[in-house]
This record gives sequence, structure tokens and C-alpha cells, in this order.
Amino acid sequence: MHHPLDTFSHYEIPQNSLYEKPGDGVIAANLKESNTVLNDANWKRFDLFVDSILPKTLGCPKELIVFAELLRTKKGIIIPLLLIQRLFGKQNPIVPPDFLLVKSNKEIYGIEVGYAKEGQSREFSIRTSIPTFAVDLQNNMHNRCPKCGEIILYCTPVIEAYSNGRLYEQIDGDSGRFLCNDCPSFNNGNCKFSNYYGKWKGAEFNGNVGKQKPRHYHARCVKDETYDYRRRETAISEHSDEFFAQLPQIQGLENL
Repeated sequence: MHHPLDTFSHYEIPQNSLYEKPGDGVIAANLKESNTVLNDANWKRFDLFVDSILPKTLGCPKELIVFAELLRTKKGIIIPLLLIQRLFGKQNPIVPPDFLLVKSNKEIYGIEVGYAKEGQSREFSIRTSIPTFAVDLQNNMHNRCPKCGEIILYCTPVIEAYSNGRLYEQIDGDSGRFLCNDCPSFNNGNCKFSNYYGKWKGAEFNGNVGKQKPRHYHARCVKDETYDYRRRETAISEHSDEFFAQLPQIQGLENL
């Protein structure tokens, strides 16, 4: 007697369907034996690869911030797809967006976190007829400090203000920032959450010399350092009144 499951006994999922693009299988094999220390020179290639086979990297920080913002603003019914990297069917596997948003008028949108996956979003829209768009954190927040190499995190006052819906009441009207100088934890710029955004010319965590262009740093990492301004050395500490905390601000939801 023919058993219904016998139909599937010969079927195997092609290994290449588990990878996003040609060559990822070779990278996977090399990573198993590699002792490489990740830095700015090679991080992006590995990050994109790992993101293509796992349910996100670094604990889904950006995705969870977007999720919180979608819940806070009550845009509709939010369906997270953060644990799904491939949807299988009769055709080639398709990569879903990070979220599906179902509006009260029955419209459905796909939301992808990050602007580097236009092709992926386009393919999903073509195959499903679900319009898909990208969002990201404003000003490329959630940065890695170029000096120490650690991620710059959100501070407790920002988290509490965001949670109770009063964050935007505490943003400075002139700078548009959550300034740190009046916070009890500021400690002359030694707070581990305080940010400096600007130039610095010292040695970075990966051995490179600091680039003369504005970047995000932990304030305490560079507050005693200098940068060149109009051919003279300027102390970063002169800008201590401008040190600020990172905010969970999302770009791309304004017109939804």
C-alpha cells in the first residue's frame, strides 16, 4: 500500500537554497576554520552573509527598535517575521521582509529594516503583490565607537522617557538632541552612554588613524582628545555642552 509520506521520501532541499547568493557556501565553510578578528575592513562582508542565513545579527537591535516604534505609534497589526529567512514554495525560495503591517482597511505592507536590500524587497513585492518599503534609524544611529569598538547604547533616561511617551518633550529645540549636560549621570562627560559627534584624529580600535570627518564616539573615549579645526588643534572638551544621548528615531514611517 502506498503511504502518503512516500511522495516526499525522495525530496531534499537544495543546499544552495539556504544561501542568499552564490559564494556564501564557500564563506560558510571558511568561517568554520577561521580565527579572523572582525574589524571595519572585513565586517560588512561577514555581517551581510551571517544576516542572510540566521534570524538577524547582534540581537536584532534595529529591528526591535522599529518593532517598538510600530507598536507605540499604533500603525496597525504588526506581524514580525524576524525568525524567518526563507519562504519555500513551488518557485525558488523568497526572502520575506522583517515585518508585515496589516492596516484597518485591509491593506498589507512589508517593512524591511535597512536601505541595502532593495532587490530583496522588490522580489518579495513582485512575487506576493504586497508593497514593501524600507525604514532605518535616523542619522545611522546604533553606531560602533571608532575608538573603543563597542556599540554605543541607549541610556536609562532615554529608555524611560521613550517608554512613558515623554521622550520628545525632553529633546532640545535648537539642536534636536537629548542633551546630557544636565543629567545627574553626566559626570563631566564620563557617562558611558554620552555621545560626541564630530572629528577626531587618533588611532581607532582597528589600528587605522582616525578620519577627519564627523563620526559618533563615546564622549568619554575622546573627551580629553583634540581635532584639527582651521589648522589649529581644538579640544573636544570644548563641546561638552553638546554631548548627547542616542535616540530611537525611525526614518521612513512618516507617510504611513
